[in-house]
Amino acid sequence: MQAFFAQAGTDALTKTLHAVNDTNAWSSLTPEIGIALLAVLTLVFEMILPKSLRNVIPNLALIGIAALIGGLIPSLCHTSQAEYEPIFGGLIYQTEGLFAGVLPSTTLLRVFFLTAAFFVIFLGARYLKKRDLPVTEFLHIVLVVTGALMLLVQSNNFVMLFVALETITVGFYILVGYNRKSNASLEAGVKYLVMGGLSSALLLFGIVLLYGVAGNPELNKEIAAAGIDAMNFDVLKDFIAAHPTNPLVLAGISLVIGGIAFKIGAFPFQIWVPDVYQGAPTPTTAFLAVASKAAGIFTLMLLISGPFISLVVSSNGARPLYWLLAAVTGMTLIFSNITALGQTNTKRLMGLSGVSHAGFLLLAILAAAQPNANNGLAASAIIIYLIAYLAGAIATFGVMAEMPGLDDSTQSSSDYQLLVKRSPFLAGILGCSVGSLAGIPPSLGFVAKFLVIVAALQAQLYCLAAIALLCVGAGVYYYFAWLREAFQRTWISEERAKELSTPIEVSVPSRIVLATLATIILIGGIVQSFLQILL
Repeated sequence: MQAFFAQAGTDALTKTLHAVNDTNAWSSLTPEIGIALLAVLTLVFEMILPKSLRNVIPNLALIGIAALIGGLIPSLCHTSQAEYEPIFGGLIYQTEGLFAGVLPSTTLLRVFFLTAAFFVIFLGARYLKKRDLPVTEFLHIVLVVTGALMLLVQSNNFVMLFVALETITVGFYILVGYNRKSNASLEAGVKYLVMGGLSSALLLFGIVLLYGVAGNPELNKEIAAAGIDAMNFDVLKDFIAAHPTNPLVLAGISLVIGGIAFKIGAFPFQIWVPDVYQGAPTPTTAFLAVASKAAGIFTLMLLISGPFISLVVSSNGARPLYWLLAAVTGMTLIFSNITALGQTNTKRLMGLSGVSHAGFLLLAILAAAQPNANNGLAASAIIIYLIAYLAGAIATFGVMAEMPGLDDSTQSSSDYQLLVKRSPFLAGILGCSVGSLAGIPPSLGFVAKFLVIVAALQAQLYCLAAIALLCVGAGVYYYFAWLREAFQRTWISEERAKELSTPIEVSVPSRIVLATLATIILIGGIVQSFLQILL
C-alpha cells in the first residue's frame, strides 16, 4: 500500500514538473541571457587579451548593450492588447508594447535598464581609469546587476522577486565600496551593507508571513489541496482579497512595503541615501540613483496593482495600504526638500533631491491607483518622469565626474565657481540637466513634474499635490544655488581665482554622450509640451 501511494506521489510530481517544463520559454529571455554572456565575456577578454588591448573591453560591452537594446525595439512597437501567460511555471510575466494596462510593459522596462547600464559603463570606464582602479570587474558587476534588474520587473512570484532583488543588492554592496583607496567609499559600503541587510530582513520576513498564511490549509484549503505555490502573485491576490483584515496579511504586506521603501529611498528608510551617495564612486551613485530607484518604483507598482490591490482601493474607496502610501509620500517630499535646502556637498544634494524625486514618483503611483483618476495619464507620467530623471541625473553625474580632483566625495558647489569660464560646455550641460531636475521649462523634467501634479489633481489628491508644488519651489532654490556658483561670479580672492583659471578638458566621446543627454532633455521637453497641447 505504501509503495502504491509513493508511486502515485511520484507520478503527480512528474506531471507537475512536465507541466512547468512546458512553460519554459528560454527564447523570451534572450536579452537576459545575452547580458549574462556579455558579463562572462568581459572577464574572458580580461584574461586572454594583452594589457595593451584591454582598453577595448568597455567599448565591446557598450556595443553589446546597444545590440540588445536594438533587439528589443521591435517589441516596443507592438500595440496589440493580447493576453499574456506567465512563463517558467508562473515565475515570470512578460508584456510588449509601451504599456500593459496602468503598468509600463516589461519590454519598456528592460530597455530602460539597459540604457541606464550603457551610460553608467561609459562613465565608469573613464572614471576608474583616471583613478587607476580595475575597470573590467566593475563592468562585470554592472552587467550582472542589469540582468537582475530586468528579471525583477518581470517577476510574478515572490521567489523570483527576492532572488533578483538580492542579486541587485549584493552587486551594489560591491559597487558602493569599489574605490578601496577611499575611506569615504569603504565607509559608504559598510553603511549600505548594514542598512541593506536590514531591508532584506524586513522584506523576507514579510514574504514568509504572507506565504505562511496563504499556504495555511485551514485558511486556503483549495491551494493546499491542489499544491499551488502560495508565493505566486495571482494566488496571493485572490487570498488577500478574501482575507483583507487578517493580522498576518497586514503585517506581511507592511514589512514587504518597508523593504521596498528602502530601495526607493522613501521616508522613513531614506537615512542611508546621503551618506552612501556621497561616498560611492560617482558612476555607482548614478547607477544607484537611477536604476535602483526605478526598480523599487516598478516593483511597488507591480505589487499594489497585483497581489496587494485589494488593500489599496475598493468600490467603497481607499483602503489601509493606500493611506499608508499617502503618508509615506507626503513625508518623503517634505523631509527631503527641507534637508536639501542648506546642503552644499553636491553628491549629498543629489542624494536628498533623489529622495524628493522618489516622492514625486510615489505620488504618481497613488494617482494611478485611484479608480476615479486618469490612469493612463498617471502611467505615462511615471515613464516620462523616469526618462527625465535618467537623462538629468546621469548628465549631472557626468559633469561631476569630469571635474578636477580625485576625491569626489568632498566635492561642493563652491568647486564649480567660474565653471562657465573654465568649461562653457560643462557649464551648459550642468545648467540643462540641473534645470531639468528642478523642473524648469521647457525641459523634460518640467513636463514630467507637470504631468505628475495634474494626475494627482485628477485623482483628487489635493493635499499631496499642494505639497508637491511647494517642493518644486524648494527644489528650484537649492538647485539654483548650485548653478549660481557655476554661472554667476561671486566675490573670490585673487588666489582662488588663480586656482580656478585652468581650463577643464573634456574628451570628444564625453562631449558626445553629455550633449546627447542634454538634447534628450530639451527636445523631449519641447516635443512632450506640444503633444500635451495638441492632445
